[in-house]
Amino acid sequence: MTGRPHTAGDGAAAPSDELATAGLRRLCLWLGRHAAYDRGLVGRLVRTHGTFAAVLAQPQGALARALRPHPAAEAVDQAGTLVTGAAVAAGQAGAHEAVVAWCDADYPPGLRELFDPPPVLYVRSRQWQAMLRALRERPTVAVVGARRPSPYGLEMAWLLGNGLARAGVNVVSGMALGIDAQAHAGALDTLDAGAALGTSAAKSGGATPIVLAGVLGAGVRLAVPRTNAGLYASLDDRGLLLSEYGWLLPPHAWHFPARNRVIAALADATVIVEGSGRSGALHTAAFAADLGRDVLAVPGEAGRPLSAGPHHLLREGAHLCESADDVLGLLPEGAWRRERRGAAVRLAEPGSDSGDPPFERREGPEARVLAALCRGQHTADQLQQALGLAPAAVAAALSALEIDGLLEVQPGGRYRARREGREAASR
Repeated sequence: MTGRPHTAGDGAAAPSDELATAGLRRLCLWLGRHAAYDRGLVGRLVRTHGTFAAVLAQPQGALARALRPHPAAEAVDQAGTLVTGAAVAAGQAGAHEAVVAWCDADYPPGLRELFDPPPVLYVRSRQWQAMLRALRERPTVAVVGARRPSPYGLEMAWLLGNGLARAGVNVVSGMALGIDAQAHAGALDTLDAGAALGTSAAKSGGATPIVLAGVLGAGVRLAVPRTNAGLYASLDDRGLLLSEYGWLLPPHAWHFPARNRVIAALADATVIVEGSGRSGALHTAAFAADLGRDVLAVPGEAGRPLSAGPHHLLREGAHLCESADDVLGLLPEGAWRRERRGAAVRLAEPGSDSGDPPFERREGPEARVLAALCRGQHTADQLQQALGLAPAAVAAALSALEIDGLLEVQPGGRYRARREGREAASR
């Protein structure tokens, strides 16, 4: 699904040098502070004045009349800590942190296409400038989906994140449990395998790093949810963390739908991996479509609640996504193709001389059992009845396929083919 061009925002072009004054930056910081507590503030101002650039052309006193005051934001104003934007950036940011305003050259240009762009972004990264530059120079793909996915969904998210990063594509997600975290885990595996991700790239002759970006619904110094603390630490060290909600602001329910628009705006394409018909991932897809970006959906098993979201998108015209190659085919020619050709880590291809026995062509009962499991999950008894094989033959085939990593056992004694098994069966 390719979205409709979005015309309500200010476009991707950076503001002029004349506009990017110290006073303008102070105003962005002031608006960002209040927008973190005042839901919909920027949208209300844009509806009144037409564009975000027009909002920034208004006197601060006039904008203040649209505020829904919050004690925390008011206390900052009264303390005078937002009097100078430079003082905020230098005084509050840590060694690997920065405040990037809408008028700054480092601000991701895709966010300026939003109807209600974040006035400021708070960022954490050991190489934050190189990372933000890479968001402009490399293709970026968002991978989002259910917080409680199936084993199939987890497998697909990992493979997508891994395959995209191997091809030199940035991966962005919302740092949520489930699909979001698994996509980043797959991409991080590429770093461990030796690709030029994160700081390793910045140290190797100034190469443009592959960015793993996490967009948070809380302050950028908070690992939310806490169970993702390990992932947060990895991205803090080797990726990029972004938030429009300051340094330590706790999450609020409305922060997460708002965060989804940032995820969509950072990405050239958005992939949905599992989700119910009311999944928040569908909001991310809607934002991406409104911005004119490509939307892809991973098909699931018919009738399953977690398949409802992706199947709805597919009926609405989203692109089918069965592997990272489906995403790469939609991206513009450029750095990712060069990176992919020169990648140090390559997946084994059909017919290669890797000599990896689990991926050789199957014959006899093993081939028939694997083909059946590629079409759906079955118990051993169901396989015997459907294939007309003896119990001993089915048991031997299942044992061999499981040992070779081509299938996995689900609750209730049901077997399903792993992605590697499906690829082996197709050869």
